[in-house]
Amino acid sequence: MNNCANYDSAIKQITNLCNLKDEDVLKVIYDEIEQAISTFREEIRLASSVETLQFIRRHMWDKLLSERGIYYSYCKKSPMLKILRLNADIRYCSLLENKRRKEEQQITYTIKDKDKPLITITHTPINREDNNDIDTSGELTECEIFYSNK
Repeated sequence: MNNCANYDSAIKQITNLCNLKDEDVLKVIYDEIEQAISTFREEIRLASSVETLQFIRRHMWDKLLSERGIYYSYCKKSPMLKILRLNADIRYCSLLENKRRKEEQQITYTIKDKDKPLITITHTPINREDNNDIDTSGELTECEIFYSNK
C-alpha cells in the first residue's frame, strides 16, 4: 500500500501543478486500469502453457492490479473496475487450472505410450538380379542408382 500512497501524492502534485481537476486525472487513471485489465485478459487468452500464464501473472497482474499493485485501491473505489478486475482474475484461475490439467494429461499419456512403438518402420530390400554389384563399404555404386523413366 506504500506504492499507492506515493502514487496518490504524485497525482495530487500533478493536479496542483497543472491546474487539472481530480476527476479528469482519475478518468485517465481508470482508462489506464481498464486497458491494463483488457491487455491481461488478452494475454492469458493467447497463452499456450502454464509457465506462460504464470509469467504473465507475475509481470502484468501482480505489479499493477494485485493487492500490492499500484492500481488496487482505485479498483476498490470503482465498482465497475472492481468487477472487471475480479472477472479477469477468475478467468485467469480457470485457464490456469485447465492448462495444468491438460499438461498433466499429456505427460500421463506420454508416459503411458512410452513402451509402445509410435512409428513402425519396415524395411524391404530392393530385389536385384545380381547382388555382386552392391558395394559393402557404404557408398553407392553405379548399379545402385536407379532413375525413373517417367
